[in-house]
Formats: sequence, C-alpha cells, structure tokens
Amino acid sequence: MIGRSWRSLVPSLVAVAIVLGVFVWPARQISSDAERRRDAAEAQLAELEVRALMLTSLAQEADGLAQQLLVLDTLVPPAAELPAFVVEMDRIADDLGVDLREVVPVLDERARRDDVGTPAGWQSVEISVRIVGTYGGLMGFVEAIAHADRLAVIDELMVTTAGEGELVGDLRLRLFTNDHSSEALIARYVDWEADR
Repeated sequence: MIGRSWRSLVPSLVAVAIVLGVFVWPARQISSDAERRRDAAEAQLAELEVRALMLTSLAQEADGLAQQLLVLDTLVPPAAELPAFVVEMDRIADDLGVDLREVVPVLDERARRDDVGTPAGWQSVEISVRIVGTYGGLMGFVEAIAHADRLAVIDELMVTTAGEGELVGDLRLRLFTNDHSSEALIARYVDWEADR
C-alpha cells in the first residue's frame, strides 16, 4: 500500500515540479535580471553624478580663466596702444609733480633683438622716457609704472642731476602686446564647447 500511495503521489509531484519549473523559476530569473539592470543603472547614475560635479567644477574654473584672460588683455593688450599708455604716464607724472619731457620709441638694434623669455605670440615695444623732478617724484613715477594696469618692464634707469634739487630720470622700458585678444579666445572656447 505504501508503494501504491507513492506511485499515486508521483504524478502530483511531477505536476508540482512542472508548475515550479514553468512559473516560479522564470519569475526568479526575471527578478535576478531586474536586480542586475537596477545595479547597472545605479552605477551609471553614480558615474553621471560624478561627471556632473566635474563639469560644474570645470565651468567655474572656466569662468575664472575667462576673468584672468580679461585681466591679461589689460596687462598685455592685443595692440600696442601707445597713445593710451603715454596719456597714463602723463597723468601719473602730473599726480607726482614730475615733468614728463620725452617719450620716444626705441628703434636701434637692441630694440629689434629677439626677447629672451618673451612668451610666444607676444611682441615687445621699447620706449625711452625722460622725466624731471625730485628724487621722491622720480621714484614714485618708477613705482607707479611698475604697478600700472599695463605690463611695463623697466630695463634701464639712469638718474642725473639737473641742478637746483632737480633730477633727470632716463628710463628704457618695454611694453608688450599679444597676438590674440582674450575676447576672441573666449569666443573660440565657447564655440568649441557648443560643438562638443
């Protein structure tokens, strides 16, 4: 009787196995696939969040670089702009009580030499300046030129007496220009970013 009841249970067990095989096992497989896809999506989301943070940081850095380029345009403009610099020197001289007597471009061979240490894309313009005033006025003028909005390198300074407490200061200085305006570089960068 035990053997017979066992035999009667076999079709029932086979039916249960078929039900499990047809319905439960695939459902478990589908659940496992869904978990893998969810894990992959979460990893991709984490990577995208990191990239978004990097892009935000790069955008802030780009804004800072754009500001630095604009400052560079002031220090080293894309054109010589000598008249504007002469007007600025005249204003400085007036403020310090110094007489600006002469501003002349230097055209000798030394002025035409290749500037060692001048960055690529920059050119230098050498000028000779003569000022007359007191020692304090001359040194104030030199200090003001060294800290002006425009980059000016004073290569030579010779001071001689002019009599009655006045001194003559002969300066040789270099102004720089660059081949590219910052606005053009920024516009090129923005166009490049838009094309990406």
